[in-house]
Amino acid sequence: MRAGAPTRRLAGRALGWLVGLVVMSTAAASPTSAQQAWSLVGRVVDAATGQAVPSARVHWVEGDRDVLSDDTGRFALLDLHARSVTLLVEALGYASETWEVSSADDDRTVEIPLTAQALQLEGIEVGVRQSAPDLRVAQSTTRLTPAD
Repeated sequence: MRAGAPTRRLAGRALGWLVGLVVMSTAAASPTSAQQAWSLVGRVVDAATGQAVPSARVHWVEGDRDVLSDDTGRFALLDLHARSVTLLVEALGYASETWEVSSADDDRTVEIPLTAQALQLEGIEVGVRQSAPDLRVAQSTTRLTPAD
């Protein structure tokens, strides 16, 4: 029995070291886990007029998260843990824009101007087919006889 006791102690120590190494390597491999969460707010506007672009899709590429701008063009991305983010901004009738924003920036409020772009649609063919109406008249005969 005594011969097995040191082996168990050694196995327990090895397991403890292994768990410690895994925890340390995980923390070292993911620098974003130590990064403090931050928020980014912004406004999407028409580049020519400065007017708000409502319902623009603001996509955080690395985080695979989307938000839509409101009626005033404003949007917010909360609880960001990356040091920098890439935003892909799209709206119907506008060219897409890509923006890089860093958590180190003093001002985490951005205004993203979009350039109007004509929307290219495929042609639609509309045809009208007229058919002759079906005019069938039922023929029936009714005989009237005098009442007695």
